[in-house]
Amino acid sequence: MLDVGCGTGKTACYMSRTYGCSVIGVDVSEKMVRWSTQRAERGGLKDKVQFRVADAQELPFEDESFDCVMSESVLAFVPDRRRAIEGYTRVVRNGGYVGLNEAFRAESRRGRCDP
Repeated sequence: MLDVGCGTGKTACYMSRTYGCSVIGVDVSEKMVRWSTQRAERGGLKDKVQFRVADAQELPFEDESFDCVMSESVLAFVPDRRRAIEGYTRVVRNGGYVGLNEAFRAESRRGRCDP
């Protein structure tokens, strides 16, 4: 599984511990990757969960490398969302899954969200 924008690694570690899968988490922040790595080590998951610095828009993986790609609250911060999503679909195997959990805020002309 690939966790794009892994942050502190909480989700990656949870997925590995709960479902027994191997996970690679990537984040643009070296600080987040360090924290994630420490979380995996503390949780006894360093053989199942790895973290790397990488940009969601330029994933450094071969085509069809993962059974599942997930991304939580990343696309709102990515300058080229289309490029990121194309990368997600490139690295997931044929028949695999891409899961996105995103939140966006839209403002009306009056300066607040319409109901």
